[in-house]
Amino acid sequence: MEPMRRFLRAVAFTALGLTACGGIPPPQDVQPWVGRPVADLTREWGTPTRELKDGSQRILVYEEMIQTKTRDLSQDTSKRNVGSGPPPPSVAGPTSYARSYLFWVDASGKITQTQVREP
Repeated sequence: MEPMRRFLRAVAFTALGLTACGGIPPPQDVQPWVGRPVADLTREWGTPTRELKDGSQRILVYEEMIQTKTRDLSQDTSKRNVGSGPPPPSVAGPTSYARSYLFWVDASGKITQTQVREP
């Protein structure tokens, strides 16, 4: 019974610590998108913030913006928005750039490479 109680206590403290932590949310894992059709990406993520050329490929860029209650990004993160739409209006506070997600797309419409760039 004691090992189970210790395990539950550890889970509770971990959950409390994660809830208490503010700051920029961790980046999304974009590697699983490699090999998938770009239509799936735009269906799930929406319209990219911008599009660039890289030789025969195009790069879809999704910029993640977060809206916080303070100007300090290490403080309470409220909302995050990825793509071209404006951040949700439900939370008052400054909007700050968090990171960019880049997706290289070949002529057949398949994602060939991904990258996450942080400031």
